[in-house]
Amino acid sequence: MATYLVRIVLHQVDIKSHPDYVTLHQRMRLAHFSTQIQAATGIWYHLPPAEYIINTVETIVQVHDKAKKIADSVDPDNGVLVVEAPHQRFSGLLPV
Repeated sequence: MATYLVRIVLHQVDIKSHPDYVTLHQRMRLAHFSTQIQAATGIWYHLPPAEYIINTVETIVQVHDKAKKIADSVDPDNGVLVVEAPHQRFSGLLPV
């Protein structure tokens, strides 16, 4: 299994609470992308807006293509970044 961090931006939408982002979050969750990350302490935190994490046997290309298809279904003017992230360190995120 690999862990991937995914960032999606809808270029024509300025506000992260915009209905298009709400739709994006719902569709990403249905595809098993999470908006929460677990610290080594076991505490869960919210990722920044429009960032997702997924643990999967899929390749980075497959994860990208799945996220891109979802983003395109919401707004075709988007950007998608996928990074394999076997190790994470974070601070300042809000707890769930």
